[in-house]
Amino acid sequence: MNRIPVLLTITLLAVACTPDKTGVEAISFKADDFRFENASRSDLAPDGTFKWSQADTVGIFPDSGSQIYFALEAGSGASCATFDGGAWGLKPSTAYLSYYPFVGDIYLNRTAIPGSYQGQKQTANASTAHVGAYDFMYASGTVGADGKLLFNYHHLNALLRMELDVAPATYTNLNLTGDASLFVTAGHYDLTAGTPSIIADKTSSALKLALGNVVVAEGDKLILYAVIAPADFSGLTITATLTGKSVTAQTFKFKPGKAFEAGHGYILTASN
Repeated sequence: MNRIPVLLTITLLAVACTPDKTGVEAISFKADDFRFENASRSDLAPDGTFKWSQADTVGIFPDSGSQIYFALEAGSGASCATFDGGAWGLKPSTAYLSYYPFVGDIYLNRTAIPGSYQGQKQTANASTAHVGAYDFMYASGTVGADGKLLFNYHHLNALLRMELDVAPATYTNLNLTGDASLFVTAGHYDLTAGTPSIIADKTSSALKLALGNVVVAEGDKLILYAVIAPADFSGLTITATLTGKSVTAQTFKFKPGKAFEAGHGYILTASN
C-alpha cells in the first residue's frame, strides 16, 4: 500500500519565473515546451507551450531521506510558477531532484520512478486534459548563493496529435497497433541519471486511447492526443482503429517514417 507524506501547503505567488524573495524559501517551477516538428502551432497551446494545471503535484527528493511534494493550489494556466516554500527549510549547499507527476509512496526509490501509459482517456474533441497524468518529467535544482531554487522540467515522452477525417458522430475508443512491440505500457526512470530516460518494463504492439463519448460536429476533424514513450517507428506503420456509437468501425494508417523523441510532438494525419 502506498503511503502519502505530509502535505506542505504552497501558495502561488507569481507566474513569472523569477522569485521575488531572497530567502531560501523562494522556489520556481518551469517546464519545457513540446516541440512540434511538423507544424507551426498546435491545439495543445500555441507552439506546444506547456502550462501547469490546477492541483498539479511534483515530488522532490533532497540529497538524502524521503521525498516530499508540492501541490499547486492556484495559478493554473501558467507555464512557469513561483511558490512560497513556507516552513520547508532549504539548505543552500543541498542539491534536489524533482519529478512529475507525483507518486504517493514515501518509500519511493529515486532510481526507479514508475510510469504507466495505460488508461489514457480523452473526453472531448481536441482536449489535452488527460495528458498531464502521463506526461512524465524530471528536473534538478540547486540552491544558489542568493537562496533561490529553480526546477526546469524536461519531458520524458513524445506527444502524438492525430487528426482524423470522420463523419459527425460520437466516438468511444481508439486502438493503436504497430508492426512491432514498440509501445511501452509500463516503465521506470532513474532520477539520478544525468539525462533520465524511460526504461521499458512491459511493451506491446498495441496502445488504447479510451474516448469518453467524444462528439465530432459536422465539418470538424477528430483531434486526439496520446502520450507514448520514445520509440523508433522508421519504416513502420501505425494502424488506428476507431469505434463509436451508431457508426461502423474505421481504420486509419499512419506512416511516421521517423523515431519519436522525448520532448517532441508529432502531428499524424490520415484518412480512412
